[in-house]
Amino acid sequence: MFAWSYKTPYMNDDLYFANAKWGALFSLGVNDYLGSNGRIFGQTFTRFILSKGVCFSSLCTAALFIALLIILFYLSRSITKNVICSPRIIAITVMVFLFTPSFGSVFLWRAGVGNYLAMAVMELLFLLLIYHPISNQILSYILVIGLGFIAGWGNENTSGAIILICTLLLAKTYMQNHKVPLAPLLGTLSAISGFVFLLLSPGSQIRLKVSVSGYSQLSTFAKLRRGIAMFIDYFTSTFPLSLVFISMVVVVLVVSMMFWKQNSSFWDGLIFIIGGVASAMVMIISPSGTDAGRTYLGSFLLLLTGMMLLVPQNLEGQRGLKCLYLCTVSVMTIMCFFSVAKGIQESDVLNNQLRARYSYIMRSKSKEIRVEPVHYINNNYSLSTAYAELTSPRDSQAFPNNCYQVYFNRSVYLK
Repeated sequence: MFAWSYKTPYMNDDLYFANAKWGALFSLGVNDYLGSNGRIFGQTFTRFILSKGVCFSSLCTAALFIALLIILFYLSRSITKNVICSPRIIAITVMVFLFTPSFGSVFLWRAGVGNYLAMAVMELLFLLLIYHPISNQILSYILVIGLGFIAGWGNENTSGAIILICTLLLAKTYMQNHKVPLAPLLGTLSAISGFVFLLLSPGSQIRLKVSVSGYSQLSTFAKLRRGIAMFIDYFTSTFPLSLVFISMVVVVLVVSMMFWKQNSSFWDGLIFIIGGVASAMVMIISPSGTDAGRTYLGSFLLLLTGMMLLVPQNLEGQRGLKCLYLCTVSVMTIMCFFSVAKGIQESDVLNNQLRARYSYIMRSKSKEIRVEPVHYINNNYSLSTAYAELTSPRDSQAFPNNCYQVYFNRSVYLK
């Protein structure tokens, strides 16, 4: 992941956020919250990652990717105090590479790393502390309150799903033990408070008016029809991988109801799947992002965790199901190898064009530069899923022209 990120050039928002000063990270985040984007933590993480150049950002990306996988291993009980289950670890790793929506815009695009990967690590770490509390109560209270606030102030659909999962876990605990643990309750309340700050952001309202003009004038029915159409268009455009993953979740859910209802993690798996479905379905009523794969990262990770919780650690005595499970993991591993190998090759096509463009801009002595458009084929493992091209009109403040203006201190337009 470090090498892959290191070979990936900056793109659009990366240029705008590059070389941010550490001392100004918080104040710039507050300015975003008030004027352009309510995701203050995601924006701050992005600036931090990009503050010290390409090598530092690539190290951060690799560290966050490793952290995400390790948290998924513990959250799905693939690693416990007594057991390290290798097939489950392989299955989770392969599915992250194979099924992550818009992989490139989450793990390779540095603005996506800050806003989505870093936030996913914080959100899942918070759930891990809720799901597996630590023994030190004081430290547990401090961590769940702090991480809960960050998780609630994350991404609108994922943060809402995190709060839903916490609420359901608290309800399950109360029904089983007739009491509610204090640490998870404090964490849930902290997440709710962070979520309120996110929803009330003035910057988000300003961004909505600029990016989706006329949305507020639509009727409720028109908004719903628009959201459903965009939701369906997105999932049909990602066929067949999205269908394969959704089918796997449904199959595991049905099999678990038939054979594994006595599994100790059965209800937890259902709760995580409910959260994942809610995180995806709420995008139907979202004014923007419905057709952007990166907005479904949280939904995917929650569904993946729920699906793995439904599968028992030990399938001894169920030879047919165990054979099917191991065969499925083997086939996915082979598919993953070829998909990623091909994706890395295709990502170089876009990367090389961006590097050539930046080199041309830096060599040019003119203050106003016209460049050729970038040509690429959409690929899950490249920057294409988040790429926005320069505009032709001479408007240096239009996106992403303003990013080039800030980074190169020159006006750059398409020929």
